[in-house]
Amino acid sequence: MKRIFSLLFLGLLFPAGARASNREHIFAMYPQTASVLPLRRTRGDFAMGRDLVFGIDGNPRSYASALIYLRSAAARHYAPAQTLMGLMYAKGYGLPKNDLIRPDPQPSVA
Repeated sequence: MKRIFSLLFLGLLFPAGARASNREHIFAMYPQTASVLPLRRTRGDFAMGRDLVFGIDGNPRSYASALIYLRSAAARHYAPAQTLMGLMYAKGYGLPKNDLIRPDPQPSVA
C-alpha cells in the first residue's frame, strides 16, 4: 500500500511531460544549478582523494586511488587538490619522490 501511495505521489510531483534526464530543460528552469554542479563535483573528488590519502571515514589508505580523484580536481584548478598532490610528490606517497621541492637550508650559526 505504501508503494502505491508513493508512486501516486511521485506522479503528482513529476508530470508525464517533464523528463528528469533533459538537462537543458532543467537548467533553463533553474539556471543556478548549472553553475553549482562542476564545483560540487570538484569538491567531492577532492574529499574522496583526501579520505583515501589519509584513510579517513572507513576508507583504506590507497595512494593510487587517491591520485585518480586528486588529479581530476587539480585539473579543474582546485587549489587544495593541487596542494595535496604537491605534498604527495614531495614525500613520495604513491608517486616517485620529487626532490625539486627543497626546504631552505638552515642558516649556520657562527
